[in-house]
Amino acid sequence: MLAELIFMSPGHIDRMNELLGDSAEVAAACARLDRDYAIAYKLSDGPGGTVYWTLRFDREAGASFSLEPPVHADLTHVCGWAEAIRRSRAAREGDQAAEPVLETRGDPSVTERVAEAYSVAQSVATIPTVFPEV
Repeated sequence: MLAELIFMSPGHIDRMNELLGDSAEVAAACARLDRDYAIAYKLSDGPGGTVYWTLRFDREAGASFSLEPPVHADLTHVCGWAEAIRRSRAAREGDQAAEPVLETRGDPSVTERVAEAYSVAQSVATIPTVFPEV
């Protein structure tokens, strides 16, 4: 039996990246972008300090996640780690009003520019996980 994946753990990220990398639909959506993009979440007070979740959209490599601080992010969302976990859990359970309160740094129009690629990536890489306790 497979161990359950913890939300946004290294194992979860690895599995999502496998799914994203195997998806022709994700690759095609990213190839249609006008340039490469990176969206980061900088989450304070996480396990061990600041936690980063970075989603890259690359016209050649497709979409991928990372837990590393980005070299460059077009858009960075900043909030507390516990808040991001609580809101992510609520959204996964169907609460559409569960968006975390985020400070936004960078170009907010990036979300519109990557909307198609993001939607396709989300449909491919959303898998069952267990949320950490906060």
